Amino acid sequence: MMQISTKNIDSVYTNNASSDAAAFRQGLHDGIPIGLGYFAVAFSLGIICRTSGLSVFQGFLTSLLNNTSAGEFAAITLIGQNASYTEIALVTLIANARYMLMSCALSQRLSSAQGFIHRLAMAFAVTDELFGIAISRPGVLNPYYYYGGMAVAIPGWSIGTACGI
Repeated sequence: MMQISTKNIDSVYTNNASSDAAAFRQGLHDGIPIGLGYFAVAFSLGIICRTSGLSVFQGFLTSLLNNTSAGEFAAITLIGQNASYTEIALVTLIANARYMLMSCALSQRLSSAQGFIHRLAMAFAVTDELFGIAISRPGVLNPYYYYGGMAVAIPGWSIGTACGI
């Protein structure tokens, strides 16, 4: 019986530029339905942004930097009610706490050779849907697959919010 070391498998997923490009393309492909779904949901968030007094730019920037629906809906609602910064931060932290667990699970699927920059970049956009497609991939997770999903999902969410406003 032949055994393959984990180190060799990790190098296949992380050190090959053509493999990275293929993983990115697959992430783009798998991210299209997510981006379209985000656009629709974010459109309703844009309506809430408008009633809360946010401009198109403010709503777009908020959605670009905060890729969570529950936390963002809560924060925008509190902004509309003139809540304190402390209240907004606390509610957003509680609403988004599950993403810490998802980040831990994703980090366990990365090769040990992956550096801090890849982990940080992926952590920027941990969402339920992106987590779902990434965690369902067999074997070691190539971060470029996740980047491909992000490349469709983040604009879908941000542009959807701006269009809703």
